[in-house]
Amino acid sequence: MPPSKAVNKPPSKLRQKISSPKALFIFEAAARHLSFTTAAMELNVTPPAVSRMIAALEAHLKTELFARRGSRLSLTENGVLFYDGVVESFQSLERAINRFESKKSDDNQITLSVTTGFVTYWLMPRLNLFRKAFPDVILQYELTRKEPKGPISPCDLGARYDTEAQQEDQSWPFAPEWVFPLATPQYLQRHGSLDDTSSGREHILLGLADSTRTSWQVFADKTGFKLTRIHQITIVPDYSFAMQMALSGEGVALGFVSACATLMLNGSLVPASKKQLRTGHQFLLLAATKKPLSQTKSRVRQWLLSQMREELIQLEQKFPYDD
Repeated sequence: MPPSKAVNKPPSKLRQKISSPKALFIFEAAARHLSFTTAAMELNVTPPAVSRMIAALEAHLKTELFARRGSRLSLTENGVLFYDGVVESFQSLERAINRFESKKSDDNQITLSVTTGFVTYWLMPRLNLFRKAFPDVILQYELTRKEPKGPISPCDLGARYDTEAQQEDQSWPFAPEWVFPLATPQYLQRHGSLDDTSSGREHILLGLADSTRTSWQVFADKTGFKLTRIHQITIVPDYSFAMQMALSGEGVALGFVSACATLMLNGSLVPASKKQLRTGHQFLLLAATKKPLSQTKSRVRQWLLSQMREELIQLEQKFPYDD
Protein backbone atom coordinates (compact mmCIF):
# COMPACT_ATOMS: atom_id res chain seq x y z
CA MET A 1 0.00 0.00 0.00
CA PRO A 2 1.32 3.50 -0.77
CA PRO A 3 1.94 5.81 2.18
CA SER A 4 -0.98 7.98 3.30
CA LYS A 5 1.42 10.72 4.39
CA ALA A 6 4.99 11.79 3.78
CA VAL A 7 7.61 9.37 5.15
CA ASN A 8 11.28 9.83 5.74
CA LYS A 9 12.81 7.49 3.20
CA PRO A 10 16.03 8.02 1.31
CA PRO A 11 15.44 9.37 -2.21
CA SER A 12 15.63 6.96 -5.12
CA LYS A 13 19.06 6.78 -6.75
CA LEU A 14 17.56 5.88 -10.12
CA ARG A 15 17.87 9.41 -11.46
CA GLN A 16 21.61 9.21 -10.76
CA LYS A 17 21.87 5.97 -12.72
CA ILE A 18 19.99 7.16 -15.81
CA SER A 19 21.46 9.88 -18.03
CA SER A 20 17.96 11.28 -18.78
CA PRO A 21 14.32 10.06 -18.83
CA LYS A 22 14.25 10.76 -22.57
CA ALA A 23 17.03 8.21 -23.02
CA LEU A 24 14.71 5.48 -21.72
CA PHE A 25 12.10 6.17 -24.41
CA ILE A 26 14.74 6.27 -27.13
CA PHE A 27 16.34 3.06 -25.87
CA GLU A 28 12.97 1.27 -25.69
CA ALA A 29 12.08 2.20 -29.27
CA ALA A 30 15.55 1.30 -30.60
CA ALA A 31 15.54 -2.03 -28.75
CA ARG A 32 12.02 -2.87 -29.90
CA HIS A 33 12.82 -2.18 -33.56
CA LEU A 34 16.53 -3.13 -33.38
CA SER A 35 17.01 -0.12 -35.61
CA PHE A 36 18.13 3.43 -34.83
CA THR A 37 16.58 4.64 -38.08
CA THR A 38 13.13 3.15 -37.39
CA ALA A 39 13.25 4.41 -33.80
CA ALA A 40 14.13 7.88 -35.07
CA MET A 41 11.12 7.87 -37.44
CA GLU A 42 8.78 6.79 -34.61
CA LEU A 43 10.06 9.47 -32.23
CA ASN A 44 10.34 12.17 -34.91
CA VAL A 45 14.08 12.75 -34.40
CA THR A 46 17.12 12.07 -36.55
CA PRO A 47 19.02 8.74 -36.54
CA PRO A 48 22.24 10.51 -35.39
CA ALA A 49 20.32 11.93 -32.42
CA VAL A 50 19.22 8.42 -31.47
CA SER A 51 22.76 7.11 -31.85
CA ARG A 52 24.17 9.90 -29.66
CA MET A 53 21.56 9.36 -26.97
CA ILE A 54 22.20 5.60 -26.86
CA ALA A 55 25.96 6.18 -26.69
CA ALA A 56 25.51 8.63 -23.79
CA LEU A 57 23.25 6.13 -21.99
CA GLU A 58 25.78 3.31 -22.43
CA ALA A 59 28.57 5.55 -21.19
CA HIS A 60 26.54 6.53 -18.15
CA LEU A 61 25.69 2.90 -17.38
CA LYS A 62 29.26 1.80 -18.18
CA THR A 63 28.00 -1.09 -20.30
CA GLU A 64 27.12 -1.83 -23.91
CA LEU A 65 23.43 -2.29 -24.53
CA PHE A 66 23.62 -2.98 -28.28
CA ALA A 67 25.95 -5.19 -30.26
CA ARG A 68 26.70 -3.45 -33.56
CA ARG A 69 27.59 -5.57 -36.55
CA GLY A 70 27.67 -3.21 -39.48
CA SER A 71 24.15 -1.91 -39.96
CA ARG A 72 22.66 -4.70 -37.88
CA LEU A 73 21.80 -4.29 -34.20
CA SER A 74 21.15 -6.80 -31.46
CA LEU A 75 20.83 -6.48 -27.72
CA THR A 76 23.65 -7.57 -25.49
CA GLU A 77 22.96 -9.68 -22.42
CA ASN A 78 22.87 -6.51 -20.31
CA GLY A 79 20.79 -4.85 -23.00
CA VAL A 80 18.15 -7.58 -22.67
CA LEU A 81 18.08 -7.15 -18.89
CA PHE A 82 17.77 -3.39 -19.24
CA TYR A 83 15.08 -3.67 -21.91
CA ASP A 84 13.00 -6.02 -19.73
CA GLY A 85 13.26 -3.58 -16.83
CA VAL A 86 12.34 -0.56 -18.96
CA VAL A 87 9.33 -2.32 -20.52
CA GLU A 88 8.11 -3.53 -17.13
CA SER A 89 8.35 -0.03 -15.64
CA PHE A 90 6.63 1.52 -18.68
CA GLN A 91 3.79 -0.99 -18.44
CA SER A 92 3.42 -0.34 -14.72
CA LEU A 93 3.20 3.40 -15.30
CA GLU A 94 0.71 2.91 -18.13
CA ARG A 95 -1.51 0.74 -15.93
CA ALA A 96 -1.47 3.38 -13.20
CA ILE A 97 -2.37 6.13 -15.69
CA ASN A 98 -5.15 4.00 -17.18
CA ARG A 99 -6.56 3.37 -13.70
CA PHE A 100 -6.88 7.00 -12.70
CA GLU A 101 -8.10 8.01 -16.17
CA SER A 102 -10.77 5.29 -15.94
CA LYS A 103 -11.65 6.45 -12.42
CA LYS A 104 -11.98 10.03 -13.65
CA SER A 105 -14.16 8.91 -16.56
CA ASP A 106 -16.43 6.90 -14.25
CA ASP A 107 -16.62 9.82 -11.83
CA ASN A 108 -17.82 12.12 -14.60
CA GLN A 109 -20.74 9.87 -15.54
CA ILE A 110 -23.47 10.06 -12.92
CA THR A 111 -26.67 8.04 -13.16
CA LEU A 112 -29.83 9.24 -11.40
CA SER A 113 -32.71 6.95 -10.45
CA VAL A 114 -35.71 9.31 -10.51
CA THR A 115 -39.19 9.79 -11.93
CA THR A 116 -39.94 11.21 -15.36
CA GLY A 117 -41.87 13.99 -13.64
CA PHE A 118 -38.86 15.06 -11.60
CA VAL A 119 -36.57 15.13 -14.64
CA THR A 120 -39.10 16.85 -16.90
CA TYR A 121 -40.43 19.54 -14.58
CA TRP A 122 -37.66 20.13 -12.03
CA LEU A 123 -34.29 19.10 -13.45
CA MET A 124 -34.67 20.01 -17.13
CA PRO A 125 -35.37 23.72 -16.48
CA ARG A 126 -32.04 24.02 -14.65
CA LEU A 127 -29.82 21.89 -16.89
CA ASN A 128 -28.02 25.00 -18.17
CA LEU A 129 -27.15 25.88 -14.58
CA PHE A 130 -25.96 22.31 -14.03
CA ARG A 131 -23.73 22.37 -17.10
CA LYS A 132 -22.13 25.62 -15.98
CA ALA A 133 -21.43 24.13 -12.55
CA PHE A 134 -20.29 20.74 -13.93
CA PRO A 135 -19.12 21.15 -17.54
CA ASP A 136 -17.43 17.72 -17.62
CA VAL A 137 -20.20 15.70 -15.93
CA ILE A 138 -22.57 13.59 -18.02
CA LEU A 139 -25.94 12.85 -16.45
CA GLN A 140 -27.69 9.59 -17.25
CA TYR A 141 -31.09 8.47 -16.01
CA GLU A 142 -32.95 5.39 -14.90
CA LEU A 143 -36.53 6.63 -15.08
CA THR A 144 -39.83 5.42 -13.75
CA ARG A 145 -43.21 6.81 -14.75
CA LYS A 146 -44.75 5.54 -11.52
CA GLU A 147 -44.06 6.24 -7.86
CA PRO A 148 -40.35 5.98 -6.99
CA LYS A 149 -39.83 2.63 -5.31
CA GLY A 150 -37.18 -0.04 -4.93
CA PRO A 151 -33.38 0.13 -4.62
CA ILE A 152 -31.48 2.76 -6.59
CA SER A 153 -28.45 0.53 -7.17
CA PRO A 154 -26.60 0.39 -9.56
CA CYS A 155 -27.33 4.11 -10.04
CA ASP A 156 -25.17 6.66 -8.22
CA LEU A 157 -27.93 8.83 -6.79
CA GLY A 158 -31.69 8.55 -6.61
CA ALA A 159 -34.81 10.06 -5.07
CA ARG A 160 -37.19 7.97 -2.96
CA TYR A 161 -39.88 8.43 -0.33
CA ASP A 162 -38.49 8.08 3.17
CA THR A 163 -40.53 4.88 3.55
CA GLU A 164 -38.72 3.35 0.56
CA ALA A 165 -35.10 3.95 1.66
CA GLN A 166 -32.97 0.84 2.05
CA GLN A 167 -30.84 0.24 5.15
CA GLU A 168 -27.65 0.20 3.11
CA ASP A 169 -28.38 3.57 1.48
CA GLN A 170 -26.87 6.89 2.43
CA SER A 171 -29.67 9.45 2.61
CA TRP A 172 -30.18 13.21 2.77
CA PRO A 173 -33.50 15.06 3.16
CA PHE A 174 -34.38 16.43 -0.27
CA ALA A 175 -37.95 17.71 -0.33
CA PRO A 176 -40.92 17.44 2.04
CA GLU A 177 -44.06 15.73 0.79
CA TRP A 178 -46.20 18.81 0.23
CA VAL A 179 -49.12 18.33 -2.13
CA PHE A 180 -50.98 21.16 -3.88
CA PRO A 181 -53.97 21.09 -6.27
CA LEU A 182 -52.43 22.84 -9.28
CA ALA A 183 -53.82 24.36 -12.46
CA THR A 184 -52.88 27.07 -14.92
CA PRO A 185 -53.95 30.67 -14.20
CA GLN A 186 -56.02 30.51 -17.40
CA TYR A 187 -57.89 27.43 -16.16
CA LEU A 188 -58.76 29.18 -12.90
CA GLN A 189 -59.99 32.23 -14.80
CA ARG A 190 -62.43 29.98 -16.66
CA HIS A 191 -63.45 27.67 -13.84
CA GLY A 192 -62.75 29.56 -10.65
CA SER A 193 -61.16 28.21 -7.48
CA LEU A 194 -61.91 24.72 -6.20
CA ASP A 195 -62.94 26.36 -2.95
CA ASP A 196 -65.70 28.36 -4.67
CA THR A 197 -68.65 25.97 -4.99
CA SER A 198 -71.21 28.73 -5.59
CA SER A 199 -70.49 29.13 -9.28
CA GLY A 200 -71.50 25.58 -10.12
CA ARG A 201 -68.77 25.33 -12.74
CA GLU A 202 -67.43 21.84 -13.27
CA HIS A 203 -63.82 21.03 -12.44
CA ILE A 204 -61.75 18.24 -13.98
CA LEU A 205 -59.64 16.60 -11.28
CA LEU A 206 -56.76 14.61 -12.76
CA GLY A 207 -56.11 11.44 -10.78
CA LEU A 208 -53.61 8.61 -11.20
CA ALA A 209 -54.60 5.05 -12.01
CA ASP A 210 -52.10 3.44 -9.63
CA SER A 211 -51.51 6.06 -6.94
CA THR A 212 -51.10 4.34 -3.58
CA ARG A 213 -50.03 7.44 -1.64
CA THR A 214 -52.14 10.50 -2.47
CA SER A 215 -55.39 10.28 -4.39
CA TRP A 216 -58.03 12.99 -4.53
CA GLN A 217 -60.01 11.08 -1.90
CA VAL A 218 -56.97 10.91 0.40
CA PHE A 219 -56.34 14.63 -0.18
CA ALA A 220 -59.96 15.41 0.70
CA ASP A 221 -59.97 13.21 3.81
CA LYS A 222 -56.77 14.73 5.21
CA THR A 223 -57.37 18.40 4.36
CA GLY A 224 -61.12 18.77 4.69
CA PHE A 225 -61.45 19.56 0.99
CA LYS A 226 -64.96 18.68 -0.18
CA LEU A 227 -65.40 16.54 -3.24
CA THR A 228 -68.73 17.45 -4.81
CA ARG A 229 -70.68 16.57 -7.92
CA ILE A 230 -69.08 19.49 -9.78
CA HIS A 231 -65.71 17.78 -9.39
CA GLN A 232 -65.24 15.18 -12.11
CA ILE A 233 -62.25 12.90 -11.51
CA THR A 234 -60.49 11.84 -14.70
CA ILE A 235 -57.97 9.01 -14.32
CA VAL A 236 -54.72 9.37 -16.30
CA PRO A 237 -51.90 6.84 -16.82
CA ASP A 238 -49.11 8.48 -14.84
CA TYR A 239 -47.91 11.59 -13.04
CA SER A 240 -46.12 13.18 -16.02
CA PHE A 241 -49.28 12.80 -18.09
CA ALA A 242 -51.33 14.47 -15.33
CA MET A 243 -48.89 17.39 -15.15
CA GLN A 244 -48.90 17.80 -18.92
CA MET A 245 -52.69 17.91 -18.97
CA ALA A 246 -52.68 20.47 -16.16
CA LEU A 247 -50.13 22.59 -18.03
CA SER A 248 -52.40 22.39 -21.09
CA GLY A 249 -55.28 23.82 -19.06
CA GLU A 250 -57.31 20.62 -19.13
CA GLY A 251 -57.75 20.11 -15.40
CA VAL A 252 -56.35 20.23 -11.87
CA ALA A 253 -53.56 17.88 -10.81
CA LEU A 254 -52.17 17.07 -7.40
CA GLY A 255 -48.60 18.38 -7.57
CA PHE A 256 -45.71 17.39 -5.32
CA VAL A 257 -43.19 20.15 -4.60
CA SER A 258 -40.35 17.73 -5.37
CA ALA A 259 -41.36 17.96 -9.03
CA CYS A 260 -43.53 21.08 -9.27
CA ALA A 261 -41.73 23.73 -7.21
CA THR A 262 -40.23 25.36 -10.30
CA LEU A 263 -43.57 25.39 -12.13
CA MET A 264 -45.22 27.01 -9.12
CA LEU A 265 -42.56 29.67 -8.69
CA ASN A 266 -42.53 30.67 -12.37
CA GLY A 267 -46.33 30.83 -12.47
CA SER A 268 -46.91 28.04 -14.97
CA LEU A 269 -49.08 26.29 -12.38
CA VAL A 270 -50.72 27.88 -9.34
CA PRO A 271 -52.71 26.49 -6.40
CA ALA A 272 -56.36 25.89 -7.31
CA SER A 273 -57.33 25.76 -3.64
CA LYS A 274 -56.16 27.17 -0.34
CA LYS A 275 -55.90 23.58 0.83
CA GLN A 276 -52.51 21.90 0.77
CA LEU A 277 -51.43 18.59 2.24
CA ARG A 278 -48.26 18.21 4.28
CA THR A 279 -47.96 14.54 5.13
CA GLY A 280 -44.94 14.70 7.44
CA HIS A 281 -43.06 12.43 5.05
CA GLN A 282 -40.30 13.54 2.73
CA PHE A 283 -38.38 12.61 -0.37
CA LEU A 284 -34.79 11.61 0.25
CA LEU A 285 -31.77 11.88 -1.99
CA LEU A 286 -30.00 8.54 -1.78
CA ALA A 287 -26.61 7.09 -2.60
CA ALA A 288 -26.54 3.37 -3.16
CA THR A 289 -24.02 2.21 -0.54
CA LYS A 290 -22.24 3.29 2.60
CA LYS A 291 -19.07 3.78 0.56
CA PRO A 292 -18.16 7.50 0.54
CA LEU A 293 -19.12 9.32 -2.62
CA SER A 294 -16.39 10.59 -4.88
CA GLN A 295 -15.62 14.31 -4.78
CA THR A 296 -17.52 15.00 -8.01
CA LYS A 297 -20.58 12.97 -7.00
CA SER A 298 -20.60 14.67 -3.60
CA ARG A 299 -20.58 18.06 -5.30
CA VAL A 300 -23.47 17.02 -7.58
CA ARG A 301 -25.43 15.76 -4.57
CA GLN A 302 -24.84 19.04 -2.74
CA TRP A 303 -25.85 21.05 -5.82
CA LEU A 304 -29.16 19.18 -6.07
CA LEU A 305 -29.85 19.67 -2.37
CA SER A 306 -29.05 23.39 -2.45
CA GLN A 307 -31.17 23.99 -5.56
CA MET A 308 -34.19 22.37 -3.93
CA ARG A 309 -33.56 24.11 -0.61
CA GLU A 310 -33.57 27.54 -2.28
CA GLU A 311 -36.86 26.77 -4.01
CA LEU A 312 -38.52 25.55 -0.83
CA ILE A 313 -37.67 28.82 0.93
CA GLN A 314 -39.21 30.79 -1.93
CA LEU A 315 -42.23 28.48 -1.99
CA GLU A 316 -42.90 28.97 1.72
CA GLN A 317 -42.87 32.72 1.21
CA LYS A 318 -45.13 32.66 -1.83
CA PHE A 319 -47.60 30.00 -0.65
CA PRO A 320 -47.59 30.00 3.18
CA TYR A 321 -49.20 27.08 4.95
CA ASP A 322 -52.31 27.81 6.98
CA ASP A 323 -53.12 24.62 8.88
